[in-house]
Amino acid sequence: MAEVVLKNVSKRFGGRRVIGELDLEIKNGEFVTLLGPSGCGKTTVLRMIAGLVNVDDGDIYIGGKRATDVPAQHRRIAMVFQSYALFPHMTVCDNIRFGLKIAKVSREALRQKTGWALAMLKLDGLESRYPRELSGGQRQRVALARALVLDPEVLLLDEPLSNLDATLRDTAMEELKLIHRTVGKTIIYVSHNQVEAMTMSDRIALLNAGRLEQYDTPRMVYDAPKTLFSASFIGSPVMNILYGKIAREHDITGASTPLGFFTFDKDLAAKALDKIGRDVAVGIRPQHIARADRHSTRRYSDAVITVDVELVQSLGDRSLIVAKAENGAIVRFMVTREDDIFAGQRMPVSIDGRKIQLFDPLRYTNMFLP
Repeated sequence: MAEVVLKNVSKRFGGRRVIGELDLEIKNGEFVTLLGPSGCGKTTVLRMIAGLVNVDDGDIYIGGKRATDVPAQHRRIAMVFQSYALFPHMTVCDNIRFGLKIAKVSREALRQKTGWALAMLKLDGLESRYPRELSGGQRQRVALARALVLDPEVLLLDEPLSNLDATLRDTAMEELKLIHRTVGKTIIYVSHNQVEAMTMSDRIALLNAGRLEQYDTPRMVYDAPKTLFSASFIGSPVMNILYGKIAREHDITGASTPLGFFTFDKDLAAKALDKIGRDVAVGIRPQHIARADRHSTRRYSDAVITVDVELVQSLGDRSLIVAKAENGAIVRFMVTREDDIFAGQRMPVSIDGRKIQLFDPLRYTNMFLP
């Protein structure tokens, strides 16, 4: 195991900078996901750590040693590619043993390591099969086994679940987390799928256009997004973003928005008191908006508005409601499947003032996070 540190790392392709002055510290034994949309630079970062792409500026340290100029084969790193990159003419056993044979380990070590990997990754009985005879999930496990038997200090995974269907992906996520707990390796995982990142990661490094938007635990990235991009990228359904002003009404501090006046709770009100009149982007997740007619009591910080239901989307145990206020502003919120909601229905909803996030609409950053 080893920590991985990137200091002021930059990368350009031609005249275009794809990674700009990136600082990132991954702790020993940590599972970190590089998350972001296509083209954000996450795979480029992974390949720079692996030594497959040169660093233009800055330095990379692995296990406390500068690795910027160390060739890939000397970095004690193993990588699992999106395509798995299995040799089609080799059996499962031969694929797993390939790197060990190149390293010229003893016959006994070869046998022990292969047996350990086959058992841990539930590949017993498949030793003589060829990749074409395996399912997608089995191929993914073979690729992992081939990487793990090399006993790398760091394991790099480049969207290894993207070729699996939804059911297999859920199972594979569970298996990957169990493998991490068992072997304790430092794992750096690339994905554009936020569910994978939220489910498996100790921390998430959220990238956007080659910049680090936020680096924190899944819970903090969800509960306290540092930027508007973080707020809109993390969470499903996406966060409601409304533009308005911080204001005072009847000695109450809140935000004037197209949906009406949102009351802040006492902590947020205290922080916002000296910013009355400031333009603001107000974020509230659909999960923090609820039917108001189902509650006999409400908190002082709950804002109640009346909306007309435009669309009902079933998500299984819940439904996503897309609704419109009288002035045409759109809001999305969640209800349980027991709620009989239909398009055209007019209903009151309450917005939880304790869950409001405020962003600077010019800098795109959370106004009250460091």
